Amino acid sequence: MTRSAQKIAERQTLERVLAARGLRPDHEPQEGEAPDFTISMSGQVIGVEITAYQSDAIVNDGTKLRLVESEWERLKAAADAFRHERPELREINIGLMFKDRVPSWRDHAAFLEEVAAFVRTHFADLRSQTRAYWPQEFSSPLMVSHLRTLLLRKGQHPEWYSNIPAGFVDRPGYRIAKIVAEKSKRQFRPAAELWLVIECRCTYPK
Repeated sequence: MTRSAQKIAERQTLERVLAARGLRPDHEPQEGEAPDFTISMSGQVIGVEITAYQSDAIVNDGTKLRLVESEWERLKAAADAFRHERPELREINIGLMFKDRVPSWRDHAAFLEEVAAFVRTHFADLRSQTRAYWPQEFSSPLMVSHLRTLLLRKGQHPEWYSNIPAGFVDRPGYRIAKIVAEKSKRQFRPAAELWLVIECRCTYPK
C-alpha cells in the first residue's frame, strides 16, 4: 500500500469511528504524524492515532497463519477423500477446533483415522444438534495434541470444517495489549486527549 493510499484508508477509518460515535468535529480532521490526525471537538484538540491489528499475522506458537491455513486446506482435501471412502461418515458433520497448528501432512492419515474412530465410538449419541467433545474425552495422541474441541452432529450435506479460516486461533487480547504498550512509548504532539484506533485488517504476508 502506498503512503497516499494508506492515508486515504486511515481517513476512511476515522470517518467510520466518528460516524459510529455520532461525533461532528468543529473542522475537517488535520493529517499529520504522531498522531495521524488531529480533530477539534468543542474547541479542544484531540489526537487520533490509527494502527492495524493484523488478525491473521501469527498463531499462538508464532507460525504465520497463512501457513496454517495452507496446511488446513491440505488436510481438508484429505478429509473429503477419506470421508467419501467411508459410508458411515457421510452423514456426520465434523468441526475441528484446533488449538494452534493443524497436524503435519505426514500425520494427516493417522489423525483422520483417530477422528473416525472417535466418531464411531460416539455414533449412537449423535443427533441433529451439534455436540461438543473436549480434550479430556480424547484418548488418541494427535487429537489430544491438536484439538481444543471436536464438534459432531448428524445431518445432510456433511462437511469437515475448522476454526482456521475464521481466524479464531489468534489471541487478540494479547496482541492489542502489545500494540497499546508500544504506542504508549511514543512521543505525540500535544492534545487534550489521544485516541488510539485499532483497525482489523486481514492481509496475508506474501
